[in-house]
Amino acid sequence: MTDTQHKSLDHTHHVYNHPRTAYRFSRRSFLVAGAALCVAGCGLAPATQNPSLPTSTPYRPPQPMTPANVAQLTQLATLENGSLTIRSVAWGPDGRTLAIGVESDVHLWDVPAHRWTGTLPGTDSQIYDIAWSHDGAKLITTGEQGKIRLWDVQVRRQVAKIAGHSPTIFAVSWSPDQRAFATGSSDGTLEIWDGASGANLARWYGPSTHATALQGRYPLASYGVSWSPDGRFIASTRYDGYLFVWDAETGERVNTLTPHYGPNRTSWSPNGKTLASTSDDGSVQLWSASTFTNTSTLLAHPEAGWAYAIAWSPNGSMLAITRQTGLMQVWDVTAGRERFSGAAGGLGVWGTAWSPDNLHLATGCDDGSALVWGVR
Repeated sequence: MTDTQHKSLDHTHHVYNHPRTAYRFSRRSFLVAGAALCVAGCGLAPATQNPSLPTSTPYRPPQPMTPANVAQLTQLATLENGSLTIRSVAWGPDGRTLAIGVESDVHLWDVPAHRWTGTLPGTDSQIYDIAWSHDGAKLITTGEQGKIRLWDVQVRRQVAKIAGHSPTIFAVSWSPDQRAFATGSSDGTLEIWDGASGANLARWYGPSTHATALQGRYPLASYGVSWSPDGRFIASTRYDGYLFVWDAETGERVNTLTPHYGPNRTSWSPNGKTLASTSDDGSVQLWSASTFTNTSTLLAHPEAGWAYAIAWSPNGSMLAITRQTGLMQVWDVTAGRERFSGAAGGLGVWGTAWSPDNLHLATGCDDGSALVWGVR
């Protein structure tokens, strides 16, 4: 696939130079005028003078999602962030707090309470990935200019600003014990960092040969990194046609898989038995964690373009995927069936996240829309 076919927006896979808006809101005016939460179907008008919504109308929580009812998935809320690029969304462990990477800032929302709760202000350009620590105390952001930022969420303070060796850091994943985290870079390098100090612990490289022809601005980019739930392995993609499985302790490559053309994100199932990966052909491949063989391929709506973001449901029965043309899909993994598909924004839906309480899905789009989904 050529760059034009792949992106149709500017240049290469996943990293087009998004023009900033003609003017940037001041932080105060943006928070007051732009950060309104619009709740669909709840009879609430958008807030125009205050970032919080009125609390007179009670929040109607959705019911847990299952393969049987997820076809009834509906948009519950729109979190207004201005017309600023969103490349990542992530739920906090409490199941209430949603972090949204809005260009260089992280906006925090308490979704059931209908209110914006704060901003982690960045000074660099676009954020590409967000990862919460498992206790909810810390948050990591990665993005352009090779910067990795570690935040104390409680006090809204940056704990560390780390310089990666690569121009852009696309992906991040915490180890289960929170002692370390891994990042994927634009040159395909996987780096391991100390979770407390941010010190670099290791730097791992894949093979020098290429599985497919190189293309784009970052032909070797590692767009996906995922630490296995048991802490033994780290999976990482490389855009020239590889999905690596690494021994998290030694850095040895346990297996080198060849997924479909242009692999993007990767994620382990909650029980660690299955590894999922997305690709530019729009497919989702499932790999056995015991044999490292491709057990099934999920593909529907090939006209929807590349598949990027991927999120498992908390019990591992479903997968949410977002696509190039704005499509979000939810798959029943056991049955291998698509149970839901719907528009999640304009072109380029880069982020999706499943809340740990199984009540919400969130999506983030290049047009600035962050949507919250659920089954009423």
